[in-house]
Amino acid sequence: MFERETRIVPEKRWSLCAAPLALALVACGASVAPLGDGGTDRGNVGPDASALDVIVPDVTTPPPFDAGNACIRSMVADVVAPSVLFAGQPLGVSVLAPGQGCGCALTLQPNALSSARGFDPVLCNCCRECECVDGSYTASALLGAPGVGSTQIAVTGSPRRTVFVIESPEQCDASFVRVREVTVLAPEGRVTGPALHWAIISGTHRYCCDAGVGFVENRQGNAFTLGPRSCETLGCAMACPAIADREDRPFTSAHMLGVLTNGDYRLTVGATTLAFTVRR
Repeated sequence: MFERETRIVPEKRWSLCAAPLALALVACGASVAPLGDGGTDRGNVGPDASALDVIVPDVTTPPPFDAGNACIRSMVADVVAPSVLFAGQPLGVSVLAPGQGCGCALTLQPNALSSARGFDPVLCNCCRECECVDGSYTASALLGAPGVGSTQIAVTGSPRRTVFVIESPEQCDASFVRVREVTVLAPEGRVTGPALHWAIISGTHRYCCDAGVGFVENRQGNAFTLGPRSCETLGCAMACPAIADREDRPFTSAHMLGVLTNGDYRLTVGATTLAFTVRR
Protein backbone atom coordinates (compact mmCIF):
# COMPACT_ATOMS: atom_id res chain seq x y z
CA MET A 1 0.00 0.00 0.00
CA PHE A 2 0.96 3.65 -0.09
CA GLU A 3 2.97 4.80 2.86
CA ARG A 4 0.35 6.25 5.17
CA GLU A 5 0.52 10.01 5.51
CA THR A 6 -1.58 9.82 8.65
CA ARG A 7 -1.39 7.71 11.77
CA ILE A 8 -4.05 6.54 14.22
CA VAL A 9 -1.82 7.85 17.03
CA PRO A 10 -0.49 11.27 15.99
CA GLU A 11 3.27 11.59 16.11
CA LYS A 12 5.88 14.12 15.08
CA ARG A 13 7.46 13.31 11.75
CA TRP A 14 9.78 15.05 9.32
CA SER A 15 10.50 14.48 5.64
CA LEU A 16 13.75 12.75 4.66
CA CYS A 17 15.44 13.33 1.33
CA ALA A 18 18.83 12.32 -0.01
CA ALA A 19 19.60 15.78 -1.44
CA PRO A 20 21.93 18.66 -0.53
CA LEU A 21 20.20 21.36 1.52
CA ALA A 22 20.36 23.88 -1.33
CA LEU A 23 18.41 21.48 -3.53
CA ALA A 24 15.95 20.19 -0.96
CA LEU A 25 13.09 22.49 -1.97
CA VAL A 26 13.42 21.35 -5.57
CA ALA A 27 14.10 17.69 -4.96
CA CYS A 28 11.88 16.84 -2.03
CA GLY A 29 8.11 16.77 -1.81
CA ALA A 30 6.53 17.92 1.43
CA SER A 31 5.59 15.36 4.05
CA VAL A 32 3.75 15.29 7.35
CA ALA A 33 5.03 18.11 9.55
CA PRO A 34 5.09 18.17 13.35
CA LEU A 35 1.57 18.77 14.66
CA GLY A 36 0.99 22.41 15.38
CA ASP A 37 -0.82 21.62 18.63
CA GLY A 38 1.88 19.27 19.85
CA GLY A 39 -0.28 16.22 19.23
CA THR A 40 -3.36 17.31 21.18
CA ASP A 41 -6.19 14.81 20.69
CA ARG A 42 -9.24 16.32 18.97
CA GLY A 43 -11.31 13.54 17.44
CA ASN A 44 -12.29 9.91 17.69
CA VAL A 45 -11.05 6.85 15.86
CA GLY A 46 -13.33 4.20 17.26
CA PRO A 47 -13.04 4.52 21.05
CA ASP A 48 -9.67 6.32 21.01
CA ALA A 49 -9.17 10.07 20.66
CA SER A 50 -6.98 11.18 17.78
CA ALA A 51 -6.20 14.27 15.71
CA LEU A 52 -4.44 13.97 12.38
CA ASP A 53 -2.52 16.70 10.59
CA VAL A 54 -1.98 16.15 6.87
CA ILE A 55 0.33 18.25 4.73
CA VAL A 56 -0.35 18.11 1.00
CA PRO A 57 2.61 18.85 -1.29
CA ASP A 58 2.03 21.42 -3.98
CA VAL A 59 1.43 19.93 -7.41
CA THR A 60 4.76 19.77 -9.19
CA THR A 61 5.46 22.16 -12.03
CA PRO A 62 7.88 20.23 -14.26
CA PRO A 63 11.10 21.96 -15.36
CA PRO A 64 11.17 23.35 -18.92
CA PHE A 65 11.06 20.48 -21.36
CA ASP A 66 14.43 19.35 -22.62
CA ALA A 67 14.09 17.51 -25.93
CA GLY A 68 17.31 15.66 -25.17
CA ASN A 69 16.06 14.49 -21.78
CA ALA A 70 13.98 11.43 -22.68
CA CYS A 71 11.31 10.08 -20.41
CA ILE A 72 12.11 6.80 -18.68
CA ARG A 73 9.84 4.04 -17.40
CA SER A 74 9.27 4.32 -13.67
CA MET A 75 9.14 1.63 -11.04
CA VAL A 76 5.84 1.42 -9.13
CA ALA A 77 5.53 1.10 -5.36
CA ASP A 78 1.73 0.90 -5.22
CA VAL A 79 -1.53 1.65 -7.01
CA VAL A 80 -4.63 2.86 -5.16
CA ALA A 81 -8.06 2.39 -6.75
CA PRO A 82 -11.52 1.35 -5.50
CA SER A 83 -12.74 -2.24 -5.77
CA VAL A 84 -16.47 -1.37 -5.88
CA LEU A 85 -18.29 1.72 -7.15
CA PHE A 86 -21.99 2.48 -7.46
CA ALA A 87 -23.45 3.85 -10.68
CA GLY A 88 -22.55 7.52 -11.06
CA GLN A 89 -19.57 7.48 -8.70
CA PRO A 90 -16.32 8.73 -10.30
CA LEU A 91 -13.34 6.46 -10.82
CA GLY A 92 -9.90 7.66 -9.79
CA VAL A 93 -6.47 6.07 -9.56
CA SER A 94 -3.27 7.11 -7.76
CA VAL A 95 0.19 5.68 -8.37
CA LEU A 96 3.12 5.92 -5.96
CA ALA A 97 6.69 5.48 -7.16
CA PRO A 98 9.99 5.55 -5.26
CA GLY A 99 12.56 8.29 -5.89
CA GLN A 100 14.61 7.48 -8.98
CA GLY A 101 15.96 10.83 -10.17
CA CYS A 102 16.11 14.52 -9.34
CA GLY A 103 13.35 17.03 -10.03
CA CYS A 104 11.40 14.49 -12.10
CA ALA A 105 7.66 14.53 -12.83
CA LEU A 106 5.81 11.20 -12.73
CA THR A 107 3.26 10.98 -15.55
CA LEU A 108 0.61 8.35 -16.29
CA GLN A 109 0.68 7.96 -20.06
CA PRO A 110 -2.32 6.06 -21.51
CA ASN A 111 -1.26 3.03 -23.52
CA ALA A 112 -2.97 1.01 -26.23
CA LEU A 113 -4.31 -1.84 -24.10
CA SER A 114 -7.72 -2.81 -25.44
CA SER A 115 -8.71 -4.98 -22.48
CA ALA A 116 -8.21 -2.37 -19.74
CA ARG A 117 -7.64 1.26 -18.97
CA GLY A 118 -3.89 1.03 -19.26
CA PHE A 119 -1.19 3.46 -18.15
CA ASP A 120 2.58 3.53 -18.44
CA PRO A 121 4.16 5.36 -15.48
CA VAL A 122 7.07 7.44 -16.77
CA LEU A 123 9.46 9.99 -15.29
CA CYS A 124 10.05 13.06 -17.45
CA ASN A 125 12.15 16.22 -17.34
CA CYS A 126 14.58 14.94 -14.74
CA CYS A 127 17.44 17.29 -13.90
CA ARG A 128 20.64 15.80 -15.29
CA GLU A 129 22.97 18.24 -13.57
CA CYS A 130 21.42 17.99 -10.10
CA GLU A 131 23.16 15.83 -7.51
CA CYS A 132 20.14 14.62 -5.61
CA VAL A 133 17.44 11.94 -5.45
CA ASP A 134 13.74 12.73 -5.09
CA GLY A 135 12.00 11.24 -2.08
CA SER A 136 9.02 9.79 -3.96
CA TYR A 137 6.38 10.59 -6.58
CA THR A 138 2.57 10.50 -6.70
CA ALA A 139 0.59 10.73 -9.93
CA SER A 140 -3.21 10.54 -10.12
CA ALA A 141 -5.91 10.54 -12.76
CA LEU A 142 -9.68 11.01 -12.76
CA LEU A 143 -11.43 8.68 -15.23
CA GLY A 144 -15.09 9.69 -15.02
CA ALA A 145 -17.98 7.47 -13.96
CA PRO A 146 -17.81 4.03 -15.63
CA GLY A 147 -20.92 2.13 -16.65
CA VAL A 148 -22.42 -0.75 -14.68
CA GLY A 149 -20.33 -3.90 -14.97
CA SER A 150 -16.59 -4.18 -14.46
CA THR A 151 -13.53 -2.40 -15.73
CA GLN A 152 -9.83 -3.06 -15.27
CA ILE A 153 -7.04 -0.63 -14.48
CA ALA A 154 -3.64 -1.79 -15.70
CA VAL A 155 -0.59 0.19 -14.56
CA THR A 156 2.58 -1.22 -16.08
CA GLY A 157 4.73 -2.73 -13.34
CA SER A 158 1.81 -3.50 -11.01
CA PRO A 159 -0.95 -6.15 -10.95
CA ARG A 160 -4.23 -5.25 -12.64
CA ARG A 161 -7.07 -3.90 -10.54
CA THR A 162 -10.66 -4.85 -11.32
CA VAL A 163 -13.31 -2.29 -10.40
CA PHE A 164 -16.91 -3.53 -10.16
CA VAL A 165 -19.67 -0.99 -10.77
CA ILE A 166 -22.95 -1.92 -9.07
CA GLU A 167 -26.22 -0.37 -10.22
CA SER A 168 -27.59 0.33 -6.74
CA PRO A 169 -26.43 0.02 -3.10
CA GLU A 170 -29.75 -1.74 -2.46
CA GLN A 171 -28.27 -4.81 -4.18
CA CYS A 172 -25.64 -5.09 -1.44
CA ASP A 173 -25.52 -5.98 2.26
CA ALA A 174 -25.03 -3.35 4.97
CA SER A 175 -25.92 -5.39 8.05
CA PHE A 176 -22.84 -7.62 8.34
CA VAL A 177 -20.06 -5.19 7.40
CA ARG A 178 -17.81 -4.36 10.36
CA VAL A 179 -15.29 -1.51 10.10
CA ARG A 180 -12.08 -2.03 12.10
CA GLU A 181 -9.68 0.68 10.90
CA VAL A 182 -9.92 3.92 8.91
CA THR A 183 -6.92 5.78 7.49
CA VAL A 184 -6.72 8.93 5.38
CA LEU A 185 -4.12 8.75 2.63
CA ALA A 186 -2.67 12.01 1.29
CA PRO A 187 -0.48 12.44 -1.81
CA GLU A 188 3.22 12.44 -1.01
CA GLY A 189 6.50 13.45 -2.60
CA ARG A 190 6.49 15.26 -5.96
CA VAL A 191 2.84 15.33 -7.04
CA THR A 192 1.47 15.49 -10.58
CA GLY A 193 -2.15 15.38 -11.65
CA PRO A 194 -5.00 15.96 -9.18
CA ALA A 195 -3.88 15.76 -5.53
CA LEU A 196 -6.33 13.03 -4.58
CA HIS A 197 -7.02 12.00 -0.99
CA TRP A 198 -8.24 8.51 -0.18
CA ALA A 199 -9.91 6.76 2.72
CA ILE A 200 -8.51 3.28 3.30
CA ILE A 201 -10.95 1.11 5.25
CA SER A 202 -10.42 -2.37 6.62
CA GLY A 203 -12.73 -4.71 8.50
CA THR A 204 -14.82 -7.83 7.91
CA HIS A 205 -17.85 -8.78 5.82
CA ARG A 206 -19.79 -11.90 4.87
CA TYR A 207 -20.26 -13.17 1.35
CA CYS A 208 -21.04 -16.38 -0.49
CA CYS A 209 -18.78 -16.62 -3.57
CA ASP A 210 -16.82 -13.42 -4.06
CA ALA A 211 -17.54 -9.83 -3.08
CA GLY A 212 -16.03 -6.39 -2.69
CA VAL A 213 -16.86 -3.50 -0.38
CA GLY A 214 -17.98 -0.12 -1.70
CA PHE A 215 -19.23 3.00 0.05
CA VAL A 216 -22.25 5.25 -0.21
CA GLU A 217 -20.94 8.78 0.31
CA ASN A 218 -22.73 11.69 1.94
CA ARG A 219 -20.77 14.94 2.22
CA GLN A 220 -21.93 18.03 4.04
CA GLY A 221 -19.30 20.75 3.98
CA ASN A 222 -16.09 19.22 5.34
CA ALA A 223 -17.83 16.21 6.90
CA PHE A 224 -17.83 12.90 5.03
CA THR A 225 -20.05 9.97 5.99
CA LEU A 226 -19.39 6.66 4.22
CA GLY A 227 -21.88 3.81 4.41
CA PRO A 228 -20.10 0.48 3.70
CA ARG A 229 -21.82 -2.09 1.46
CA SER A 230 -20.72 -5.67 0.76
CA CYS A 231 -21.56 -6.49 -2.87
CA GLU A 232 -21.41 -9.91 -4.53
CA THR A 233 -19.32 -9.57 -7.69
CA LEU A 234 -19.63 -13.13 -9.04
CA GLY A 235 -22.67 -15.27 -9.56
CA CYS A 236 -22.76 -18.34 -7.35
CA ALA A 237 -23.24 -21.74 -8.93
CA MET A 238 -24.06 -23.26 -5.54
CA ALA A 239 -26.70 -22.69 -2.92
CA CYS A 240 -25.55 -20.08 -0.42
CA PRO A 241 -26.20 -20.37 3.31
CA ALA A 242 -28.14 -17.57 4.95
CA ILE A 243 -25.89 -14.54 5.47
CA ALA A 244 -26.30 -14.83 9.25
CA ASP A 245 -24.66 -18.28 9.05
CA ARG A 246 -21.61 -17.23 7.01
CA GLU A 247 -18.14 -16.56 8.38
CA ASP A 248 -16.66 -13.08 8.77
CA ARG A 249 -13.93 -12.49 6.20
CA PRO A 250 -11.43 -9.61 6.07
CA PHE A 251 -11.46 -6.79 3.52
CA THR A 252 -9.47 -3.66 2.75
CA SER A 253 -11.03 -1.13 0.39
CA ALA A 254 -10.22 2.35 -0.90
CA HIS A 255 -12.67 5.20 -1.38
CA MET A 256 -11.71 8.42 -3.16
CA LEU A 257 -12.36 11.57 -1.14
CA GLY A 258 -11.14 13.77 -4.00
CA VAL A 259 -8.99 16.90 -4.01
CA LEU A 260 -9.32 18.54 -0.59
CA THR A 261 -8.63 22.19 0.15
CA ASN A 262 -7.05 23.47 3.37
CA GLY A 263 -9.16 22.96 6.44
CA ASP A 264 -10.42 20.63 9.16
CA TYR A 265 -12.33 17.52 8.08
CA ARG A 266 -14.31 14.77 9.73
CA LEU A 267 -14.68 11.29 8.24
CA THR A 268 -17.20 8.79 9.62
CA VAL A 269 -17.34 5.20 8.38
CA GLY A 270 -19.82 3.01 10.22
CA ALA A 271 -19.22 3.62 13.91
CA THR A 272 -15.68 4.94 13.39
CA THR A 273 -15.00 8.69 13.19
CA LEU A 274 -11.69 10.30 12.24
CA ALA A 275 -10.85 14.03 12.45
CA PHE A 276 -8.02 15.31 10.26
CA THR A 277 -6.58 18.59 8.96
CA VAL A 278 -5.32 19.31 5.45
CA ARG A 279 -2.86 22.12 4.91
CA ARG A 280 -0.42 23.01 2.17
